[in-house]
Amino acid sequence: MIDTDSDDVTDAIEDHTGLVADRLNARTVEIVGGGDAWGELAYSAEADMSELAPAFGDDAGRVMNALNEARVDEASLETLEAAVSDALGESIELTDEMVSFRRETPEGVASTDFEALGGHGVVYVDTTLTEDIESEGYAREVIRRVQEMRKDLELDLEERIRLELAVADDRIDDLVREHETLIAEEVRADEFATVDDGHRKTWDVEGVEMEIAIEAIAAADASD
Repeated sequence: MIDTDSDDVTDAIEDHTGLVADRLNARTVEIVGGGDAWGELAYSAEADMSELAPAFGDDAGRVMNALNEARVDEASLETLEAAVSDALGESIELTDEMVSFRRETPEGVASTDFEALGGHGVVYVDTTLTEDIESEGYAREVIRRVQEMRKDLELDLEERIRLELAVADDRIDDLVREHETLIAEEVRADEFATVDDGHRKTWDVEGVEMEIAIEAIAAADASD
């Protein structure tokens, strides 16, 4: 999720969504902006007692507690005033100097600010790891390594291969096998089968040992 106030940033991301997703290893890329807001966000406020005390006197502690406990859906003083006034049962007026806002994301979501093309924004990344995401992630790791091995053999882009894959961890092996069709399409593999005389290499993928072997089908058939 990318939240930006810049039309130029929005246009650039929309023009290169596939590239952004690939570089970030993201399944989807969503953009909000133009006055819209991501509905999953909340904001809290940190009170500055040195500003509250002169303004509220003996009530400063009570106001500070209400401020620190408040959660609002936008970082605006007006919205915060309404929330705190409602909590205290009386109307209060705040100034920018009295509080600083903190952005709070849902559990499992990380965020970082950026500036680009004369505007600024925030990137939100959902780091929650589901089995489906984990499965595709391991498949992508296999694809990347097979592509490296194709380069080692200096194979033409469209040259078809036979692929042998052995994963030391049974659970990870099952996850990878769920995406055999994707792997085959990406690496130009006609079949998953034993490779007797090809390029073989053992990889460490996130702590899991994978043995991968490939051979060009035309070359293998010619040697039979």
